Amino acid sequence: MVVAGRRGGARAVTGGRGFMARHLVAALLRSGEWRVWVTDLTPSLVLGPGETEEILSDALRDGRAVYASVDVCNLEQLTKGDDILLDSFLKIKKCMHTILS
Repeated sequence: MVVAGRRGGARAVTGGRGFMARHLVAALLRSGEWRVWVTDLTPSLVLGPGETEEILSDALRDGRAVYASVDVCNLEQLTKGDDILLDSFLKIKKCMHTILS
């Protein structure tokens, strides 16, 4: 579950598995200031080799990050079903939108 970071909240990164987003997520986690909520349409998270992947893997294990396969344009997906997902979503203070259209 994502809990408030030292600066008062979690940060969401949409399109979180894309090139730019992976580096943004890693930078947020490296700072130690934020909890990071990573969203993407990819149904399961597969981490490959590399520094950014290792940072995310560690953060997922220790609760500094959460991954959600969700369409952020679909409010029903964000607000129904998984209580942990909803709880995490409600704590987000800022969203970094990296989805390309």
